Amino acid sequence: MNAIVHFAVGATCGMVVLLAVDWRPQVEFPLVFASGGWALLPDGWYFLRYLGNDWLVAAGLALHRSVFANVFWFHQLLDRLESGNRRVEMASAVIMLGTAVAMFTVFNGWE
Repeated sequence: MNAIVHFAVGATCGMVVLLAVDWRPQVEFPLVFASGGWALLPDGWYFLRYLGNDWLVAAGLALHRSVFANVFWFHQLLDRLESGNRRVEMASAVIMLGTAVAMFTVFNGWE
């Protein structure tokens, strides 16, 4: 699955969770982006290759392929649901993210 899809799903899930709490926007805003980054962590093994440590690459790849990757906002599930039509996947994720931003803005009760 494309990285933007993972990021959009992670940011969306973060916004949905943050709707249940009432924190200051200065706290919530960075947490939304951190949530998107959290969803990308299982793909970090791609970058570990450049560090030259084979055991880090093996550990990262094992995490990416395991069900534990779903802790990172359903990462493995999204990879398994990949349709092959990246444009539709990316458009759907961006529309979902836009809808979540609108809901987050309306229902958060900011003044």
